[in-house]
Amino acid sequence: MLTALCQGTLCAVPSVEAPPGQLLSKEELGGEKPTDLLRCMKKLLGDKYTSFDKELFLQLFYQRLPPDTQRCLFTVKNKLSVDELATLADEFMATLPQASTSGA
Repeated sequence: MLTALCQGTLCAVPSVEAPPGQLLSKEELGGEKPTDLLRCMKKLLGDKYTSFDKELFLQLFYQRLPPDTQRCLFTVKNKLSVDELATLADEFMATLPQASTSGA
């Protein structure tokens, strides 16, 4: 049983050669602003950002936002660039009480 648990844990940790989408899926918003998360995700991709699938990148970013923010931005998420979406998410989250931004 321990072997299966360890193997599952090792599989969950992306290697340096992991696909960029897998590396990005590990990023979380935490207590940061969405624009900070976006900057971090772009930095993880490095020079691969320009060739990375823009729709997939937007979806990976959107999934990391708190549920309240996702609901608010749902109708506009596919009409904005990821940078515009992050800025709008920052503005929306700034209006929420502090406890709501944690996604609880």
